[in-house]
Amino acid sequence: VIRKLMELREADPTGAVKVILPFVRTPFNIAKAAIERTPVGFGLTAVRAAKGELRGGALSDELAKNAVGTALFGGAVALAMSGLLTGGGPEDPRERQMLRAIGWAPYSLHGFDAYLPVSRFEPFGMVVGLAADSVETWDQMTVDQQRNVLTLGVRALSENLGNKTFLLGLRDAGRAWAEPERYGRWWIEGLAGTVVPTGVAQIARALDPTLRRAEGVGQAIQARVPFLSQTLPPRLDIWGRPVTFEGAEQVARGATPVALSFAKDDPAAAELIRLGLRVGRPSSRIGNLELTPDEHQRYVALAGQRTREAILREISKPGYQAAATERKIDRLQDAIRDARRNARTRLLRSISQPERERRTQESTPRRSNLAP
Repeated sequence: VIRKLMELREADPTGAVKVILPFVRTPFNIAKAAIERTPVGFGLTAVRAAKGELRGGALSDELAKNAVGTALFGGAVALAMSGLLTGGGPEDPRERQMLRAIGWAPYSLHGFDAYLPVSRFEPFGMVVGLAADSVETWDQMTVDQQRNVLTLGVRALSENLGNKTFLLGLRDAGRAWAEPERYGRWWIEGLAGTVVPTGVAQIARALDPTLRRAEGVGQAIQARVPFLSQTLPPRLDIWGRPVTFEGAEQVARGATPVALSFAKDDPAAAELIRLGLRVGRPSSRIGNLELTPDEHQRYVALAGQRTREAILREISKPGYQAAATERKIDRLQDAIRDARRNARTRLLRSISQPERERRTQESTPRRSNLAP
């Protein structure tokens, strides 16, 4: 497999395959080393020993590798089950945004209100990640699915590999191919951003603690250039606030090889997560009216701020804590719905009626006068 992929990269005259899959041997070698350090490694060692490939000291070394790795895997499972180790997290972007609001980070040790990523320390990072993903996958599976241990292993391995930095290009290309309307634009913008060297982009991030929102290829490149990135609008979180790295978090980003993050005190997000509710970014379209990037930015800010205020008001009302869970969910859903409606109304008022009508007519498909 590795040889075929290498031949494909070298035979591509455009160089596109090298951009999508910059590394070939590294992912396979790391995955192989990680699997050898899980309980599956004992089976692989037994097969090789039966074939006569391992004898004497070599067999002892492989068994020691299997034992140490399995012990690490078991310890990671225990940490994940106790909530001290995170996996890849939910696939739903709204759920991930909710978790991000309270400081959550994937594949991280969680303690002392901080999240320390472990995925960069290969191959042990993958062993730990496989353990955490196995626990998360097990919790999400039905009883029938849990009986199929093979399914559990495949899902954990695919989730862990898909989040590795050296395979992001392949993962993103696959998503863009499968769902071009959803991921196509983001993939193209991501490729455009690679024109700027990583070292230059790291300087830009160090100088500007605010994450920036890029619209189009030109801004995707601009977002990675020092000083120029600061002219772009900030990326907003689910509450309409700029996403920034401040204080100790910013210092940690510059002083450590991993992006250390800290837990955040956000009672609104914590209550929604506890009740299993989700709040995502509002759409860039209201009815038949397509919003401009600036209008959508204002809409996200308005909706997020008003939604958070409404949730905080609701959970602070007398009698809320004593209410049944179903009643709490109903009350918060009503509050969220009213806040979003209020934000839409305020935004539409800022756009003149003639302008709204003109843009709505332009975006509405014209009906043919011919009979079907």
